[in-house]
Amino acid sequence: MGRSFFTKYEKRIVEAIAGTIIPHPRGPFTRSVKDIDIAERVDEHLGFLRVDYRWTYRIFLFLMEFGGPFYKLRMKFFTRMNAKQRKEYVGAWHRTWWSPKRLIARFIESLININYYTVPEVANECGYTPSFKVPSSKERPQLEGLFGDPLEGEHEISVDAVVVGSGAGGAAAAKELAENGRSVVILEEGGMHYTDQYGRDAVEMTRRLYRNGGLLATFGWPNILIPLGCCVGGTTVINSGSCFRCPDHVLKRWEYDFGLSKWSPEKLRGYFEKVEKILHVEKPRSSAISRNTDVFRRGLDKLSLKGETIPRDAPKCDGSGVCCFGCPTGAKQSSDISFIPAAVEAGAKVYTHCRAERLVYDKGQARRIVATFIHPETKKKVGRLFVNAKVFVVACGTIHTPVFLKGSKLPDLSRSIGHNLTLHPAAKVVGLFDEEVKSWNGIPQGFHVDALEAEGIKLEQIFLPPAYIASSLMAPGDMHSDILANYNRLASFGLIISDTSHGRVFRLPGGRASVWYSINDYDFPKYLRGLAFLSRVFFAAGAKKVFPCIYKVPVITQEEGPDALYKKRIKPKDIDLQAFHPLGTCRMGANPREAALDPNGRLYGMDNVYVADGSIFPTSLGVNPQVTIMAAATRIAEHIHREQL
Repeated sequence: MGRSFFTKYEKRIVEAIAGTIIPHPRGPFTRSVKDIDIAERVDEHLGFLRVDYRWTYRIFLFLMEFGGPFYKLRMKFFTRMNAKQRKEYVGAWHRTWWSPKRLIARFIESLININYYTVPEVANECGYTPSFKVPSSKERPQLEGLFGDPLEGEHEISVDAVVVGSGAGGAAAAKELAENGRSVVILEEGGMHYTDQYGRDAVEMTRRLYRNGGLLATFGWPNILIPLGCCVGGTTVINSGSCFRCPDHVLKRWEYDFGLSKWSPEKLRGYFEKVEKILHVEKPRSSAISRNTDVFRRGLDKLSLKGETIPRDAPKCDGSGVCCFGCPTGAKQSSDISFIPAAVEAGAKVYTHCRAERLVYDKGQARRIVATFIHPETKKKVGRLFVNAKVFVVACGTIHTPVFLKGSKLPDLSRSIGHNLTLHPAAKVVGLFDEEVKSWNGIPQGFHVDALEAEGIKLEQIFLPPAYIASSLMAPGDMHSDILANYNRLASFGLIISDTSHGRVFRLPGGRASVWYSINDYDFPKYLRGLAFLSRVFFAAGAKKVFPCIYKVPVITQEEGPDALYKKRIKPKDIDLQAFHPLGTCRMGANPREAALDPNGRLYGMDNVYVADGSIFPTSLGVNPQVTIMAAATRIAEHIHREQL
């Protein structure tokens, strides 16, 4: 990556913490943190993060170091303690009642664990030995309209429509417009990546494909990690390929509560069908189903419950198990494989490493977008692009669309841009079995259960490589190492909730996003209900222990049972959560006093600015939103073609 961000002193602190939380070699592990130069790996990882995250990490390191003398008044900095004292001291950070202190330790330890357990030799000692089939096509597609490198100097072009963002919404809108004969330009901040580049370690792909190195988090209680893609194809490249339609009851609510009569189930059915045909959505082959699914289904059977395989956009999936880090076989029909090539073939042009800075407008009419080309390695500005267009489609995603609109000082008649954020916050339970499961060998999200759907809880299978299982477990010290040593005997299942909690997205200086979100009192009980349900299923399947990823309850034994979750005074700040489906920050509605967009996705107060991503949805969906975003973007683009151009 170039220069180091750590000083020698900071590296000593990292090494001391790593040697305390990863006390190897022990058990099956032979490589210590010194053998792999953990401080250097963490230092490199920080290079992919925003500058404010890097400085936060540094500050946290010094807080842990200089807090040492105050621990039992031993008057020793952390790096000067002996091994036993360090272990006690770090344990105290885990056991503290003060949640900010736990957050500090969590942030520090997560990067260390991620960068230790992703080392191939260490991952192999966990039992993780993935093998990927060769891509369906070894040759990279030659897309004449795709500019894979940033352009130097200043450039100006004029088109019918410019689309900002190439994810689920942007790609679908661009394809629809281009195939209808419109000249289209797509601006993408990230780069173009290809199937033959995938299959590396998960952390390397996280650095390359994810925004901010995969570490964008909310402020609030609890802090929630929001993984977002930053590449051609956006988050579709790093999602699990699950393809659900928006439930009818949600669309009917939009129709009645928000005046969206054009978005009824009947009127959207054709758009869903069109998108599903492009993505080749179907149920997965049985050969790609993992033993994680088999184990969980065994527990369901004993409880007389049922589940179903998840329809996916990967018709030739062989179960490589790394959907969230780029499909190494090209089976998953993410936007970079499906919609983008079709758009380019129809005449669209794609500029990569091109960050849209602002939209210039006059008297309610947008005139041009000013964009900057960014060098992918140095992150320095190397050129500028001015795009004049008749119509502007903003599809930066739920987090960054409001940031772009606010940065351009566009009208906000309802004062709702950036408000109404929903996330589908997700939690999971990990179960430990006597038998070898090898949950990584197969589709990581191939099965779902609707038993709690009426309560706003969707249960979906999930499993991750060792580095990311390690970073999510709340188990301290030796227990943490023992769990990873038995990685081959773990199974996992997750849940998302249809949240009524709402957050906000703020624009920071420099165009960065700050996300504020806290779980409300109505939503929080859903997590305990869902985690208890998953624990009960795992115990019915034969699990010896389950790990619900909760600070106050790091492990539950068979003897304790799921009721152990209700015996502790668990609060939102105690649970590890992630959120994969941010929605709603530029919601549609018939009333311009309450919504940012009209029912066609046009920004109130502007004649030719539209939004086509997950930010347009008035409420949480309760299911994975990819197909719904694509269907909505297709409908909006169709309206633009017929009524605007």
